[in-house]
Amino acid sequence: MTVGTLVILRLDTAASPCVIVSGGWPDVRLVLADGTDPVGNAFPFGPATRAKPGPFVTYRVGKRRRTVLLLGSGRGAFLEVLSVPLAASSCQQTSAARIFPGVLSMGRNLRLALPAGVQSCGRAAVVTYLSSRIGETRAASIGQRALGKLDALCAANPSGFLCNPA
Repeated sequence: MTVGTLVILRLDTAASPCVIVSGGWPDVRLVLADGTDPVGNAFPFGPATRAKPGPFVTYRVGKRRRTVLLLGSGRGAFLEVLSVPLAASSCQQTSAARIFPGVLSMGRNLRLALPAGVQSCGRAAVVTYLSSRIGETRAASIGQRALGKLDALCAANPSGFLCNPA
């Protein structure tokens, strides 16, 4: 049985379209009850990275290609954050998630409040963006499978990078 937390964040805009310039993987920091905001580690999970339709748009400017996450009418994205409980860690209430478009957790970010009762146990892992056009049910299924894989990885190697609470 998989044990852990899966938080699915939906990014969307009802206003004018919005572009998030991204290297393809966001940094997510969870705001915990003790005031810390640890960064989640990237968790490459094949079914998520191969899910179609993809969330990114690539276009050419002169000789350069640029890939962005485009949010707008009918174009949203899901972002999945996972955590599995570790023997050395305790669960904490998680009040918000801060999303940075790149992998450095610096600069402008989006802060999303989370519903009461959401907890983070252990180090967070972030599955890449998914297009909201795949639907909530499919996104949840991918997230549950990713959580199961992370749980199995941590059970087999609790000192691994994604499992180490430090």
